[in-house]
Parts: sequence; C-alpha cells; structure tokens
Amino acid sequence: MDEHETAIHWSCVIQEVTKSLNPEGYSTAVEYGVAVVDAASEIWAWHERVFPRGVVVT
Repeated sequence: MDEHETAIHWSCVIQEVTKSLNPEGYSTAVEYGVAVVDAASEIWAWHERVFPRGVVVT
C-alpha cells in the first residue's frame, strides 16, 4: 500500500469510527477526538496484523 492508499484507508477507518461513537458520551470535544483516534488506531493495528504490508490479498 503506498502513501496515497494508506491515507485513503486511514480516512475510511476514521469515518467508520466516528459513525460508531456517540459524541454525547464524552464531556469535551478533545475527549471524543482522543477516543476516535484510539479506536481507529486499534482497527489499523488489527488490519496490519491480518494484512501485513507486502502481502497481496486476491
């Protein structure tokens, strides 16, 4: 995955996470933002384990 593909994929992950987290459950926007980044980072780490770089999935 090149840098452009990585950026697109990361953007999609962030969008999906923001759809699933309710911002009303957080006391500040910063707290919500941190939760989004944490969740997206966990998804990204899982993706890297399942689909290691350099491995082509067909």
